[in-house]
Amino acid sequence: MIQIIIILANLVLTSFFTAWILFIWRKFPYNSLIYLLATMGFFLADIISSLAYTTIPESLELYLIRSISSLVFIIWAFYCLVLFFETFYHPSPLNKITMIFGIIAIFITVGGVLNNMAIDSVNEILFLGATTLEDETVLRILPQSARELADIHLSLIVVGGICVWFLISYNIIQMTRRIRKDKYIQFKPEVRKILYQLILGNAILLTGAFFSIGELIFAEILVIIGYTIIYIRFLYSGIFILQSNSLQRLIVLNMDGTPLYSYNFLLKQQETITIRENKEEGQQEEEIASEDEDILFSGALQAVSMLLSQLMGTKQQLKEIVFEDVNLITYHLPKSQTSFILVSEQVTQFYREALENFAQKLPEKVDLNQKNMMFNDEQNKIADELVLQYFGV
Repeated sequence: MIQIIIILANLVLTSFFTAWILFIWRKFPYNSLIYLLATMGFFLADIISSLAYTTIPESLELYLIRSISSLVFIIWAFYCLVLFFETFYHPSPLNKITMIFGIIAIFITVGGVLNNMAIDSVNEILFLGATTLEDETVLRILPQSARELADIHLSLIVVGGICVWFLISYNIIQMTRRIRKDKYIQFKPEVRKILYQLILGNAILLTGAFFSIGELIFAEILVIIGYTIIYIRFLYSGIFILQSNSLQRLIVLNMDGTPLYSYNFLLKQQETITIRENKEEGQQEEEIASEDEDILFSGALQAVSMLLSQLMGTKQQLKEIVFEDVNLITYHLPKSQTSFILVSEQVTQFYREALENFAQKLPEKVDLNQKNMMFNDEQNKIADELVLQYFGV
């Protein structure tokens, strides 16, 4: 009865969080959210299947399906969660580490299915009367060939459990690295607090996953507590809490290379962090200097693009320019002949998608074919709101 209550509580919690992610996805069409939706889909599949298994009489066939299916669902859920986290830290979620995890997940999935089929085919001969493979008394009375199949099954369970443990640990390491490497995090105690709470939730989840091998009730309770902390933190702060503070500037250029709009992330961040009063003259001088920098920057970028086009004999648009300490991510709208340049310390999939979404949405709010050199105050306000919406700064 207690186990059914825990499963139902987990189902309600996970369903609510999945609905919230779907709402966010409709509002912010980031492809990265597909990984998070896949995570919740695997969790829901595991919860629903566990609930269904409670209504079926115990048998060896049920045990095999339940143990392997639950393990596979959980492995792929946490693997997709790792991929989601990676979109905030790397240009692509697929790197050496995630590919190794992916290969292990495929191995356990295929191996578990094949071994289950082998056991099921000889169930009535070698496993007569057995309903589980975890009881040592059952294993001792089984024939040698049956014990070998049982050992393979249990080995897959152990390897899968270790894989889940490492996947959760990897998420904890990534968030810890985010706190340690972000030079602005010390000025944002609320962000640091949320990240520490996410780490705590993952740590509790890690503990619950470790003890769940023994199918203990308190392990399932720990898993529920871990999920709850993580879900509430995401619901409260949104997905943007995972991104690092490496953005520097966003510039919109017309077809002539003239800057229409500029957003200085560093300046805005400093204004938020430090409470100071600037004189009106100082602010005007800073804005003029910023405009001059944008004009020089756009001219240099246009010159580099033209030079590469001539040398390589192609008219394709630049996508990225990578330097040692700074990177440029570009996006081009052919219809309005407008270019969008995002300057950041690192290139991530999230930044690419955020820039694309911003570029696709801006023409719906502002006329990019205007004759004015720069956006007016009203257009700047609209663009600023879109920056806050899609970059979460």
